[in-house]
Amino acid sequence: MVLFVLLALMSGPPLWTGPVHVSDPGCLGAIHLYVDADGAPLRAEAIEDGCPSPETMAGPMPPPADAAPDLPLSAWVWETARWRDDPDALLDRAERLGATRLFVATEIADGAVQTPGALARFITLAAEAGVEVWAVEGDPRMVEPAGLAHALGRAEALAAYNADRPDAPLAGLQYDIEPYLLEDYARDPAGVFAAWGEAHLALSQVWGAPVDAVIPFWMPEAPGGLAALEAARPALSRLTVMAYRTEPPVIAAISRASLAWGAGHGLDVAVALENGPLPDEHIRVYRPAPSGELALRRAATGREASLRAAASGPEAGDEAVLAFSHAVTAPADRVSFLGDLERLESAGEEAARLMAGHGSLAGLAVHEAFWRPEGDD
Repeated sequence: MVLFVLLALMSGPPLWTGPVHVSDPGCLGAIHLYVDADGAPLRAEAIEDGCPSPETMAGPMPPPADAAPDLPLSAWVWETARWRDDPDALLDRAERLGATRLFVATEIADGAVQTPGALARFITLAAEAGVEVWAVEGDPRMVEPAGLAHALGRAEALAAYNADRPDAPLAGLQYDIEPYLLEDYARDPAGVFAAWGEAHLALSQVWGAPVDAVIPFWMPEAPGGLAALEAARPALSRLTVMAYRTEPPVIAAISRASLAWGAGHGLDVAVALENGPLPDEHIRVYRPAPSGELALRRAATGREASLRAAASGPEAGDEAVLAFSHAVTAPADRVSFLGDLERLESAGEEAARLMAGHGSLAGLAVHEAFWRPEGDD
């Protein structure tokens, strides 16, 4: 007993803790700890490859199609100046990309959409070019009371714009909330996702129609993720799944759970890819061992990874102990196409072919679709 107390005192408080989703600790093959360039931990990801792969909630993978389906393509436009100041140039770029739907940010002040005439003109020009225009809103704080109140005011302004401009209405509204970026998510991921579902219900009611919800590919398997999706279902017109990878088999694999959920709930699903500039990711790999610097622990709101100052054996509350194995750098081109539209188009077509068996697959979307490396047109 005295030895245990001494060891606990020697280990001291953890250097870092963060949520990590683990279905079965007995199947834990590794934990990847993502760190910044200075080695400070950012997030943890579990690799459960220590058991035979059972069928997941997604069910068996449908067989791929012989050829890629002809899917509509969407793109985001976060800079309002693009559609306000030079709509023709934006629509020309959308045509070259093959995008038939644009999610555009809007400026709202004093309870009203600013420059409504310019927005109506852009929507009219887009319709003539065969492009739908949707508004996009996004802020993690929309799951908090003050942030949601602000978002509801903006939704009311967007609804008022449509009522005032029946000749050039927005075709829909999308929410890209990403609440897992909040500090509260580490303490209560299920509670934060529950607030996410409630927010969509409230926002949809003010908007007056179901909305498109952007989700990370891992949400169906995160604590509270499925429950939040179920709760939000009446408010949803479709899902857009951020499957930010560049290898088609990986894109198809990580989109599978969301596509299966959409199919089971009669909901269209678009799969989104990343094209913008991103840094390389630095990963420290920890594997199960008798003693180590990382522990998997059961917390009040789920499991968490706990990084210690020194290696130690299991402590009270530990479900697994992991030792540092090695460090790797994951290049940015694993996640983003980095402006390489030829590669993006090829990978998107192949991923669509692999996912075509999912009846819910309804399109692809590209984040930072119009970004190019410096010097490229």
